[in-house]
Amino acid sequence: MKNCKTALAAAVILLLSIIAYQQNQIIQLQQNADTEKLIESYLTTHYGVASIEELIQKKLKEYGLHYTGNPFTTALYPGQFQAENITGMHWYTYLGGVLQNITDVLAYPELPINYVIWTNGTCYYAKNVTSGQVEFKSTNASWVIESAVESLPTLGGKVYVKAGRYKGPIYINKANFILEGEFGTVFYGESGDGYILTIESDSPYRTIGAIIKNIHFEGPYDTKDVSGIRVANKWTVIDNVVIYWCSYGIVTHTSAGVVTVVRSKIGECSKNGIDFSSAGDSHIYFNEIYGNGYYGLYITGHTFVIGNYIYQNGGNTYGGINAYPSDESIIALNIVRDNYDGIRLVSGSDRNIIIGNLLFGNSHYDIIITGSGNVIANNYFSSASISSGNIVRGNSGYITENCGIATGLADGSYIAHGLAGTPTTVTLTCLNSTYDGVPVIVSWDKANTNSTHIAVNIYWANGTAITNPVIAVSWRAEYQP
Repeated sequence: MKNCKTALAAAVILLLSIIAYQQNQIIQLQQNADTEKLIESYLTTHYGVASIEELIQKKLKEYGLHYTGNPFTTALYPGQFQAENITGMHWYTYLGGVLQNITDVLAYPELPINYVIWTNGTCYYAKNVTSGQVEFKSTNASWVIESAVESLPTLGGKVYVKAGRYKGPIYINKANFILEGEFGTVFYGESGDGYILTIESDSPYRTIGAIIKNIHFEGPYDTKDVSGIRVANKWTVIDNVVIYWCSYGIVTHTSAGVVTVVRSKIGECSKNGIDFSSAGDSHIYFNEIYGNGYYGLYITGHTFVIGNYIYQNGGNTYGGINAYPSDESIIALNIVRDNYDGIRLVSGSDRNIIIGNLLFGNSHYDIIITGSGNVIANNYFSSASISSGNIVRGNSGYITENCGIATGLADGSYIAHGLAGTPTTVTLTCLNSTYDGVPVIVSWDKANTNSTHIAVNIYWANGTAITNPVIAVSWRAEYQP
């Protein structure tokens, strides 16, 4: 009986506790509701908003920022993935009074895209990504592209071109922009177009004038009389483009400079693949340059040519790389094969460095140099015409230094030197201190030395020639053009 009373008392206490908790929750909810009303009234009175979220948005906007849970209200281009069901915070910034998304990696994978251009095969469209409006529409692809690029902000912007074929000529007088294509984007020209793409206007900030990226440039196969890209400004980067069937692949105007071509493929042009004869201080890295009618690469001024694959250029007259004139350039780590000439430094091309290149199969010469003060070191090549006043060291296939020991010599003997030309310096040391008890003297017969052998004079100290082939000599020879 006592246990029953104890259990009943415990149940009553538990029930009273539950009732008290529920009453407390009701009071708390009422207080929360009253608080929300109070907050709403306060916010409405003092800030003109009804919620904390609205106040945050208002304050962030005052500082040029904004956030929302759903930035995807329109497609950037037809067929784009719609992401209204994606939740999360997306940060924006106001630039010039226009709301710009700065974090959403789906809408902006690398940096904000200002315009997206696409075609249905007949008409061409340019859509403003920020406003969602198609601002430019025409059957003229050039006009749409030019209009979109020239409408970009002064401080820089990007136009993204969807896969399709877009006819030139395209003329852009603009700085600080990126023109990038999707895989399958082709800019093409027809006979008489001149240049498929022309870029003018220097960057006033000495940074990037323009970046052209991921676009194919196609000339007319039958005539090859349209050039690919004409650069008439400074600070331009051409990255991962393909150019073929043109007259010149890439050509510069006299006002151009500091042009970079990287990771691109330029081939089957009727003239020069890359013609920088009017643009010094440029950079050409990791490109494939092949099958061009004149030179694969024509440079001038101070130019870096590094890591390129240059082959089958020049027919029976021209060649792979032509510097005319070039000074203080670096040509390094290139493969240059099966051209007419491999590398040519001519007409005042002085003080250049040619290092670490692999040259072979070039039908005329691997290297031709008529300038002076150039350094040709640690390359592989076998044929060359190099004028005097240059430094040639440590190359394979073109030996400029050699040494050895020759035995069984007599006066008038010859030693094969294995150099690329007639030695310019020879050092001889007799290994026989005496012969028949008389000191031996060995000297270099320079007059009778030729492109294959060193001629030696061997005498006793009294001036009598040693005619018996018994003398051993240590020799070192050097050929400097």
